[in-house]
Amino acid sequence: MPDTIRELIMQNIESTLKETQFDGKDLQVQRIPVSIPQLVNFPSVQIVEGDESKEIKIKGLTKYQCSLTVEIQLALSSNDPVLPSEVNNFFGAVEAALMQNTTRGTHPTTNKKLALDTTSVRNGKFLSNAERPFGGILLEILVVYRHLFADPFTN
Repeated sequence: MPDTIRELIMQNIESTLKETQFDGKDLQVQRIPVSIPQLVNFPSVQIVEGDESKEIKIKGLTKYQCSLTVEIQLALSSNDPVLPSEVNNFFGAVEAALMQNTTRGTHPTTNKKLALDTTSVRNGKFLSNAERPFGGILLEILVVYRHLFADPFTN
């Protein structure tokens, strides 16, 4: 069975981040269903798919706005309440990689762009008090895409 347009977009986001390096290191990238603390190797990026709004358009197309959170995580040397500057640099590398191709590639069959747009909506910092202290930035992304009304596999 082919992948839906949404799944192709998520695969593109995941592969884009896996190709990104920070400070000469490959990123550990995971897609997870909900934001939960995970024991991971750092630096890491976790992709959490969010809610989606739907708008039925004319000409047989349905338009969606899909939100997702990209959790950008780095190990910290202590439970310092201030995130080190490398977190901002890591955030910049991830955001730049995601915004390089805001249409998320092309459909393997139709060769049409997968997304109409990808935008960075907001971000915020976080610190963890876990046994292995880490911190980072939560980046909220909004992806706008569409597919045929009764066919989520075809755009």
